[in-house]
Amino acid sequence: METVWKASLARMYGVMTDELERAIRECPHELWEESLWEVRKSDPYVWPVRRVDGSDEGEHLLPVYSAFWNVAYHTLFFFDCYLEGGGEGCVPPPPFRAEDQGENVVPDRPYTKEELLSYVEHCRSKAHATMDSLTSEQAQRPAGRRGRPFADLLMHNLLHIREHSAQMSMFLGQHRA
Repeated sequence: METVWKASLARMYGVMTDELERAIRECPHELWEESLWEVRKSDPYVWPVRRVDGSDEGEHLLPVYSAFWNVAYHTLFFFDCYLEGGGEGCVPPPPFRAEDQGENVVPDRPYTKEELLSYVEHCRSKAHATMDSLTSEQAQRPAGRRGRPFADLLMHNLLHIREHSAQMSMFLGQHRA
């Protein structure tokens, strides 16, 4: 892959990872489980909502979809998954579970700031390794459910990270004293 494009892509992954990390670090304890936006039963892939382990279900779980910690986890899960090519079988590092990101489910418990910051570092290392080893052939290979080039998925990943990092940062800005 051409050096300038590879270097630019690597630099953008560094910037987006830093933004995501900053939002997670800056979230005060009292906002960790607060919802960033309203979730409705009519939203796609939401209803009927339940915990992964089946221990709880109902409308009172709807805000968990957009809880600060869960938006951060969702972002990290797909950050990680898309670096692998976005196909089926993405397995996050423990204590995270792929089934936490299924349709109509929310994780069984809130993940802690420390757990999510550890996942940030996992993703940062994986992005660095992916960018270091990326070749033109790899960038062109089909990836994800739609089979588009891996390079497209890498760009989509940056946009996804940016979108949710911006939502979290805006939420924090709205709640600063």
